[in-house]
Amino acid sequence: ATGPRDFWGRRWNQLFGRLFHRCVFEPSRSVMTRLFLAPAVPTELEPEHHARQSSPPPRPAIVSVDGRRIIVADIDSGHPKRKGDSARCVGRNAVAAVAGMLSFATSGLMHELLFWHSINDARGENLLFFLLHGALTSAQVCLHRAFPSLPHALPRWLSVLLWNALLVATLPLFFAPLIRSRALSVLLLPPSCSLVGLCSSNDPLSVRS
Repeated sequence: ATGPRDFWGRRWNQLFGRLFHRCVFEPSRSVMTRLFLAPAVPTELEPEHHARQSSPPPRPAIVSVDGRRIIVADIDSGHPKRKGDSARCVGRNAVAAVAGMLSFATSGLMHELLFWHSINDARGENLLFFLLHGALTSAQVCLHRAFPSLPHALPRWLSVLLWNALLVATLPLFFAPLIRSRALSVLLLPPSCSLVGLCSSNDPLSVRS
């Protein structure tokens, strides 16, 4: 994965990812859009609206990054602009970011509930882990929308290296309940092995000296 959006949106647990997107992200975004974003008023048009109606089709602005042609934006959209369109765009991005944070928070609460019922240990580390990654994902999406050429600014191998380093640095939050309860050692080692990997002689997987 090259970043948090690539990891959580396309690679990690696609079944639950689609489930959270359908059951949490889309409903919350729809509700907040109806509550906080007023519909556009079609009567408030710019004076040059009539001149644009007869304009030729829009031409995309193309820049070159590393020898590749990347379409950044339309020079002229060909559609009438309404007052407050930029504010509505910012509002839509904010609503999508909050809906994404709600999806990650729901996942964190479900993990906390799972650990509480299974090993009786839930202190909020998993909720913090998913909130942190939700904030990282939302920040990446906002940056990519504001600067479309940003994803190609770094080589792919460097993006993968930086993301995996960040992921590994935050994994202790996810595994904290399993480490405290020693459940991780039970999952990874045979029952008669200790945390340092020393197995008893009667265990079939023990290493004989």
